[in-house]
Amino acid sequence: MFAESLIEAVPVPMALLERTLRIRLANSRFKEMFRGRPAPWKDPGLRQALEAVADGGGPIGGWEVDYGTRKFGVRKLSITARAIAGAAGPQLLLAIEDVTDQRKAEQQREQAESALRHNREQLTEVTARLLKAQDSERRRLSRELHDGLTQKVAKLQFDLERLEQESASQSQEVMLRFESLKAQAGELADEVRQIAYRLHPSVLDHLGLAIALRSYCRDFADQENLPVRFSSVHTPKKIPAGIASSLYRIAQEALRNVAKHAGKASVIVTLSGGPGVLRLGIRDDGPGFSPAAVEGQEGLGLVSMRERVRLLNGAFRLSSAPGQGVDILVTIPLPGESKAGGSTE
Repeated sequence: MFAESLIEAVPVPMALLERTLRIRLANSRFKEMFRGRPAPWKDPGLRQALEAVADGGGPIGGWEVDYGTRKFGVRKLSITARAIAGAAGPQLLLAIEDVTDQRKAEQQREQAESALRHNREQLTEVTARLLKAQDSERRRLSRELHDGLTQKVAKLQFDLERLEQESASQSQEVMLRFESLKAQAGELADEVRQIAYRLHPSVLDHLGLAIALRSYCRDFADQENLPVRFSSVHTPKKIPAGIASSLYRIAQEALRNVAKHAGKASVIVTLSGGPGVLRLGIRDDGPGFSPAAVEGQEGLGLVSMRERVRLLNGAFRLSSAPGQGVDILVTIPLPGESKAGGSTE
């Protein structure tokens, strides 16, 4: 009676089996589940496993079988069994759980996760293509500005100077007008060169990342009237074009953010190499901010930086606190190792 009461109190179908797998005791939940239906251990594999448990083997847990029912169709049952000593010999204590809904939910979750991974992979591929196309377009526009418009402006300056010489006998007013036009043409030429350089510096392709960054930091400091110190230590002489372009863009975005948000802060930009990696650091001593306070509100510049790093299988770290400036560290794995050199400015 005690055993019956104990089994009946269990909230899942449970039964006590003899060594022959004949049911000795069963609670009402077990009887309701298998009323008029064959026991689940008709499955040869499960029957063999239960007999092994009864013969002194270890318990089994989570053995799943498909079981057909008239009312609910095929259900997935999870069976747990262990041997217990009885007066008439070894017995089996068997518990059964219907895990059909749980397995369906797991399958749906796996399908959703697979779809999500697929969507993320597609998004990553599209993002990579967009960034690559953007960089290619910048390079093309820079080249066209430099090779086309810049030369036309230079020709305009030359024509103005020649016309000025041919019109030396004109009035002072006309000569002043010539000087003004020449000055405007010179300013236009400078602006076109600056735009071409910001789009894509040719020095990045011809002289490498370290020199391109040093030049950009110098120009940025002059333009924004901010102290910027650049250093390059143990950087590889040959850096893959995709990595060099991405790190250059990241430095651009970071310095633009400094000019926009950090006031008259001073900035330290470092490019350094290590075993199989390349690191770019940008640190300013501006007012800083609390990253937690702006979570989910990052600007496109910061999002672009993170995405470029992710596409290169790198690591992006941003540290900041109110009154402590901003420290950005980018670490990119390199496909191979090169001899390195270093310089500081």
